[in-house]
Amino acid sequence: MKVLLVEDDVTISRYVREGFLERGHELVIACASSQALKLVNEQDFDIIILDLMLPKVSGFEILTQIRHFNLSLPIIILSAIHSVQERIKGFELGADDYLTKPFSFQELLARCSAITRRSQGVSELTEMITGELKIDFAQHTVTINKRNLNLAEKEYKLLALLIKNKGEILSKARILDHVWNYQFEPQTNIVDVLVCRLRNKLADYGQGKRIETVRGVGYAFK
Repeated sequence: MKVLLVEDDVTISRYVREGFLERGHELVIACASSQALKLVNEQDFDIIILDLMLPKVSGFEILTQIRHFNLSLPIIILSAIHSVQERIKGFELGADDYLTKPFSFQELLARCSAITRRSQGVSELTEMITGELKIDFAQHTVTINKRNLNLAEKEYKLLALLIKNKGEILSKARILDHVWNYQFEPQTNIVDVLVCRLRNKLADYGQGKRIETVRGVGYAFK
């Protein structure tokens, strides 16, 4: 996914950029309206994340100008403005979604992914089979050799994340963001404890070694 972030807050830009890059996406940042419009004219993006309170020209004006020459490019507004009237205005001008600050990066990513899937006609993944293990994302069930694996909510969310990114090393920060939706202290061992619980349950079915620990980096599903 190639994303254009139109945002003049350096802290937010850095936070969003690191999140997308860590997940293998490309993100370009524009700090002003002129730069944003120039980038839209010169490059192809899968989605735009647009702040409203920008210097000189508002995000609403940028949204209007983009919609004059590109009706299909997905645009999600990310703004500290919470009023219903402003949200309605955003949708009337052509925004596909509206998320208010402060926000969870995991929710922003999920919304961007859902919008781009719809715009590209990509269907939602419903299940995956890897070896003897089958996970049903619609029913939130896991079976190994057709035997049900009973998992707690966070254990299931961790396993689903690992399987969807099979073979990729996932950092503890990414797991924290996905499973808990907010940050803990960097020194916390909460991820390690959850991985240990999940690994033990998989081990009862002969699958425990499929979760690999990459020391100092994170975890991967083999």
